[in-house]
Amino acid sequence: MQQAKREERNSLKGGYEMKVRKQKEVGFTLIELLVVIAIIAILAAILFPVFARAREKARTGSCQSNLKQIALGLAMYVNDYDQVLPYRNWGATVNYCIVDQLFPYVKNEQLFVCPSLPTGHGSYPPNHPRSSCVAYNLSYGCNEHLFGDGVRHETYITYPGRAYTFADINHYFFRAEDAGQIGRLPNRHLDGLNAAFYDGHVKWFKREAAFYELRRGLTP
Repeated sequence: MQQAKREERNSLKGGYEMKVRKQKEVGFTLIELLVVIAIIAILAAILFPVFARAREKARTGSCQSNLKQIALGLAMYVNDYDQVLPYRNWGATVNYCIVDQLFPYVKNEQLFVCPSLPTGHGSYPPNHPRSSCVAYNLSYGCNEHLFGDGVRHETYITYPGRAYTFADINHYFFRAEDAGQIGRLPNRHLDGLNAAFYDGHVKWFKREAAFYELRRGLTP
């Protein structure tokens, strides 16, 4: 009888010790928690730049879509006005704004705002009475050589695939023959920028290459 009780007590004691041991095995030590945290931090450091690059890649595509639609709007404008290009004129009394001239063909102000620069580089035109122009919030700049030197006909453009029209530029226009304007070229999309050309295609350039490529477009 006593032997049976002793065996029962030992069995209960063994079960209790096993339960305690299992509870201890379930928990984590401080060192183990620190190791897990370190691993998570390492993974985050690896993955976050990948996610950021993927997000910027998507914005680059959205920007190219904007420029493509602006290029199509320009083509429709030129077709309606007997192959005459729109032009910018900041006169004392009357202002002719390229965006205003193209707006009836695109009908969306957001097309002029790059997703990587939603605040834009300022309203257009700057420091001028609005008169015939609407103060748009722009992220793009135009080819001043095509649109800023008076009225030009389409025949002025010898190589449509080289003459850019609008691009990611931190100003309202760009003249590559002026070396001082290279600062207007941003690293907006993965160390580069997008540009739309007169033939309708849109291309991404590294910033270093863009200065040369856009310069070719300024002397078509």
